[in-house]
Amino acid sequence: VLGEGFGSLQSIKPDIYVATLGKSLGCSGAFICGDEDLIEYLIQRARSWVFSTAPPPAISAAARAALHIAQTETGRRQKLHSNIAQLSAGLDQILSTFTGPNFSEKPAYAKLSTREFSTPILPVVVGEPHIALALSDYLFERGFWVAAIRPPTVPENTSRLRITVSAAHSEKQISDFLAVFAEAWGALRNAA
Repeated sequence: VLGEGFGSLQSIKPDIYVATLGKSLGCSGAFICGDEDLIEYLIQRARSWVFSTAPPPAISAAARAALHIAQTETGRRQKLHSNIAQLSAGLDQILSTFTGPNFSEKPAYAKLSTREFSTPILPVVVGEPHIALALSDYLFERGFWVAAIRPPTVPENTSRLRITVSAAHSEKQISDFLAVFAEAWGALRNAA
């Protein structure tokens, strides 16, 4: 289930598997899987392990329950992929009709829906930090929280909006967001 979205990568059996319990599982922490020699080595030598404490039992129980949900409730995953496709197609349409914030070229946008797998985080690279902040503020004032990611988190001239969708979003919410995003993009263009 964890690798379901990775297509041909499912057949790869890594010697070491590291994954987070955050984000999609809604917990905290991470884990490492490997053979007995690897795990024993890490227990004895990994500084981050030696100086840490075990996760609280509640986190372990929550992670276990989240894994069970991920394995058995495929409808949420299908809804998420549908929402990703709707948002991605809408962004593709909006961004293909406008030039970028400097209005001499189109913005960089990861067309994630056309890749072998997709992600619920869709970045729209707009370049300058003030542009990302202006778009983020416009969206926030109209009820949509979209983070503006700026240097030093990303390289200079690659400030972006980090648009995230979940299975909990409705088609109407995504349509409403896309309408406001188109307004924001148009308002920015008109102000340039």
